[in-house]
Amino acid sequence: MTPGDVVVGILVGAVETKVRPAVVIASSTYLVERPDVLVGILTTYAVRGRLLRLLLLTTFLGVECIPARPGPGAHREGPAAEQERLCSAVTLRFRFLRQPPIYHIGETIQARLSFSANGQGGFTAMPDLRRGAFKQIVIAEPSEGTIDPSALDRRIHIGGGGGWLEGETWERDLDVNEWIQFRRPGRYALHFVVKRGVLMPVPGEAGPGAVRYCDLKSNVESIEILASDAGWEAAELARANKLLESSSADARFRGASTLRYLNTPAAAVALANWYVRLPDEPVKSELSGGIFESGHAEIVRAELEKALRSGTSVPESLVGTLTLLEVRRQFINRPRPSDPKAAQAWSREYWDLLESVKSKYSAEAGRSIR
Repeated sequence: MTPGDVVVGILVGAVETKVRPAVVIASSTYLVERPDVLVGILTTYAVRGRLLRLLLLTTFLGVECIPARPGPGAHREGPAAEQERLCSAVTLRFRFLRQPPIYHIGETIQARLSFSANGQGGFTAMPDLRRGAFKQIVIAEPSEGTIDPSALDRRIHIGGGGGWLEGETWERDLDVNEWIQFRRPGRYALHFVVKRGVLMPVPGEAGPGAVRYCDLKSNVESIEILASDAGWEAAELARANKLLESSSADARFRGASTLRYLNTPAAAVALANWYVRLPDEPVKSELSGGIFESGHAEIVRAELEKALRSGTSVPESLVGTLTLLEVRRQFINRPRPSDPKAAQAWSREYWDLLESVKSKYSAEAGRSIR
């Protein structure tokens, strides 16, 4: 089973429990490390003459699911020409907000994604400002020197982050760093790919038809990434700290994002210190994301442990964050075995370690938790 698979199972709905289709929305890491699966239930209803709308309802399942099979009259995806026909009427474009697009390694990169349906009905999968449980939608050429930050953050991401959009036109501004981060200077070509769903008639059947999906590909834009610059990094760190001192929630969020993407040893120290000082959302989640994506995990962990043992007041979430960092450190080179018995033993060891580490940090925190 992989993310994006359609499965069927006995699922609880709003009215009754029955066999329902669902899509796997758990990450690859979650599916490897956990015995259960996270899915979004697929259901339908009519809305003012519109034929179909999909609802994703997040649920945890501890039951075995099997791949969904086509029902009577269903047909498989057509050839490449059919997919081209489905997507050809719509337009997806993106543009870097800075022109020319020249950025330092670790700098926040913003882009605007624009969509036009040009009269064709359907719905498009689009994230919000933050990625949530979305799959990768940014493709870079060359891919060497880039990294998908979600591969570094092994926590479970449950739903959120966007959905299916209807409408003739829309625009959305995104942080490219949320999807792809650069570790090496050079020139890269980027484009976006998102899913588009449209209704197609099923031969020989009445009714609304079947949903067919195609990939919408945007135009290609070039970007230049400059080599590391100690002076620029120091100035960016100072700017982030100043924003985080602000009384404005928006400014604090921008400061947290700047630290998250900067990914330097000094930024790692600042991430840990601000995480302890600013427990309020959404800044806390942004700082937490930076902690788990950081290429300087040992620095972050050492700073957080120092805060935990300092005797000063610390947020309750600090114990959980330290626990996950330590368990990740010990299991990072220990993938779950494919053999079922070995996998069960691996899972027991994983959860036993997690409980043990959590108990240790909880005892060290004592009454310092606020």
